Amino acid sequence: MAIFCPACGAQNDDWAQVCRQCGAVLRGVGTAQQAFQQGFQQPAGYVPQGYGGAGMMMGGGRIHASIGTRFLAQLIDGVVNFLASLPGFVLTFLGAFLADTDVAALGTLMTVLGYLLIFAGMIGILIYQVYKLGKEGATIGKKMMKICVLGQDGYPLGFGKALAREIVKGLIGQICFLLFLYPLIDKDKQALYDKLFGSNVWQQ
Repeated sequence: MAIFCPACGAQNDDWAQVCRQCGAVLRGVGTAQQAFQQGFQQPAGYVPQGYGGAGMMMGGGRIHASIGTRFLAQLIDGVVNFLASLPGFVLTFLGAFLADTDVAALGTLMTVLGYLLIFAGMIGILIYQVYKLGKEGATIGKKMMKICVLGQDGYPLGFGKALAREIVKGLIGQICFLLFLYPLIDKDKQALYDKLFGSNVWQQ
């Protein structure tokens, strides 16, 4: 459920404490700093279960997203990214099928167009996901799993920082996938790339 800013009318996510457009306080606390300290509202009857379960309770009522929730969000994003390129894969497959027929030239054209669609799909969904992450704090997968990435100031990272974070995240994954488990042993429950960019992943 969205929250509309009483000052400028901008639409904000339901977990927002301050308006992303004008910075006005949305939840009736005295200042933006107090809004940041207040953190996300806890669900009724919430009982902390540790980081491996529902999440770890932190100061101000914020809850770190569990490693399992983060993994599922990443898995959903992976499926979304694949679907964005699926038309290109289908066209490439059809082109390869026609390569040994009487319409081989058509098959070659379809193959080339398929590769272009794959590339366009990958770049397009990457830009969209990073835009959502930088502006709202959540990609499609994170939004579905009700988690968000915020900076130390309590605001989304912005496009440039979100893009750099995703690039470093990808590089870390290429070096060693097990490094994604670093939040399990970190006292602040941050991944290595979160430490680099001063970000935290919170449960909404």
